[in-house]
Formats: sequence, structure tokens, C-alpha cells
Amino acid sequence: MGGQGFQLETEFVVQISPVWGNYIPRSPVFLCYSCLYCLTSVYPLLNSRVRDDWMRDKPVVVRYNRDLMVIRLTSGRSGRDRPFFHAYIERDPSVKSFQFAAAVFVLCCSSLVWADERGTLIFEDDFERSESQEQKDEIGKGWGTNSRSRAKGNKQVDLRDGAMYIYIHETADHAVSVTHPAEFKNGAVALRFMLEDPKDSLGLNFADLKYKPVHAGHLFVAKISPKNLMITDLKTGNMDLKIRDQRKAGTLSEEHKELLKTKTKRFPLKLETGKWYDLLVNVEGDRLTVSIDGKKVGSFASEGMAHPTKRLLRLAVPRKAVVDDVKIYSRGEKS
Repeated sequence: MGGQGFQLETEFVVQISPVWGNYIPRSPVFLCYSCLYCLTSVYPLLNSRVRDDWMRDKPVVVRYNRDLMVIRLTSGRSGRDRPFFHAYIERDPSVKSFQFAAAVFVLCCSSLVWADERGTLIFEDDFERSESQEQKDEIGKGWGTNSRSRAKGNKQVDLRDGAMYIYIHETADHAVSVTHPAEFKNGAVALRFMLEDPKDSLGLNFADLKYKPVHAGHLFVAKISPKNLMITDLKTGNMDLKIRDQRKAGTLSEEHKELLKTKTKRFPLKLETGKWYDLLVNVEGDRLTVSIDGKKVGSFASEGMAHPTKRLLRLAVPRKAVVDDVKIYSRGEKS
């Protein structure tokens, strides 16, 4: 394709995370939206070298469907290390208009299917707000913490620079728990996170406080640290009240000890400290799957994940963690 080709040109700015992203078109023209869907569809298909060039602010040309169209991308960076890009789509003059339009339509439809895999967005928070004081937790938007009961009311969550900083207070007798309603049967939680120390970790704990056979409603958890991912079925494992009581009393049977070994699965990770990552935790039936920066890093199936009434998300932090851009999705009927 040369410079003489007919160009369908439009410019818009997109704030995008490598997994899902928030898309903000600048132009109201429908073509902008079509181009936008094309780009979100093409992005996951780029190989790692091209993505790296893109994120290093180098111009990238993507040829799609045997040169039927060219999507040209140039990028930059906005606040909190979020990339943006400018783009236009170019059509070769030898390609008929209806062929070009059909290709745009196919890309648009495929990207819509890709986006819908997460489900219906039921909650989101970008933490772009300020607190009125600095002595107590004041997150807002329906969030709660255990600081009052576990840290003598001392502040353990701070909103600053458009993110949520979670840190355990020296008086706390339990890991920090930051909670939000998350009611679904099948669904997903997407967020950005950063661990600032090799000993830090972040757990996404799913609970149903109305389910009494387990301690504190614990169902299952995905715990991420710089070196590993651990997925645990708590409902039929450690948090089952009968098993928990036996463990505390030191009377756990050999049968139960062997059972508990089947309730946790670990996966190696190599995460850098001080770096933002995109996390997606997906629940489908009895399977929980974790992806980081668009790559699946672990998946585990156990009956606790299939509990029909997930009602609460707990962000569990034993030391420190930074979280941003939380999104909760539901697929199908609510529990």
C-alpha cells in the first residue's frame, strides 16, 4: 500500500490496559467506533515484539487480512503509565469499498464477542477521588474494611494518585481485608495491581456470608505474590467448620490431611516489584482461571468454586499492595 491509496482516516485517543482497557473515542462519527473495535480486536493478536515496540512509543503498522487494510498505530503515555495511541485505517485503491466495509464489520463483530466474554459490568472503580481526612479508612463507593475490628480503627487504606494503597497497621492482628459486594454465579474480576516488596502479596477472596457451614463465608481465593500464584478451594477445604475445628484442636485425621492437599494448586510466577500488572480472575462453573497481562498463568477446578452464591469480594493483604481500576462482571443469572 502506498501513499496514493484512498485513506479512511480518523484520529482518536484510547486509554488501554493490555488486557481489557477503557476506550474513549474523541470523534462521534460511527467510523471511529468501528476503527476502535478493530484495534481492540487486533491488539491481542500482536506478537510480543510488536507490542513491546508499541509500548516503547515506536510507530507500529499492522497489516490485517492479506493487506486488505492497514492499521497504523503511534503511541504515547498518559498518567500512571497508561499508554494511549493515535490510529488510522488505510484502504488500498484496488480493494472495493464493500470488501473494505465487510472487513471492518467482521473485525467489529469479533471484538464485540471478545469483550462480551467477561460478562455484564456490575461494578467499577478507578479511585479518582480524594478523602476528607487521613485518620480513618474512607474509600467510598460501597467499599468496606476490617480496620475497625482488627486494627483498632487505624487507617489501613489510602486513596492517592488515583489508586488504592493498602497497608497493614502495626496494631493489626489480621491481614487487611478490603471488601465490596460482588454478586454473581459465573463472572470475573479485573484490576490493576502493583506489589512493592518481594514479600508482598494480594489475595482475591470470594465469600458468601450467608453460607454458615464455612468460617466467615470463605469460598475460594487466588493469592498472587511475585514468585507464585496459589488458588485454594476454602469451602471444601480449610474453612469448612468441621475441618477447621479439627485443625485448631490438632485432631485432623489422615484422611482429611490428604483431602486438603487436593484443595490447593500453585503456579510459578516471575513478577517485578514496583511494576503495574493487569489481573483477570475468571470464575466459570467449578473452575477459576487467572490471567496476568493477558496471559493465562493458572487454572484450577474444585467444587468450592461452583458455589452458586458468590456475594462478596475481599482483597486480602497481609503486608502491602496497590490496586486500581477494579471491574466486576457477571455472566448469566445473579446468584
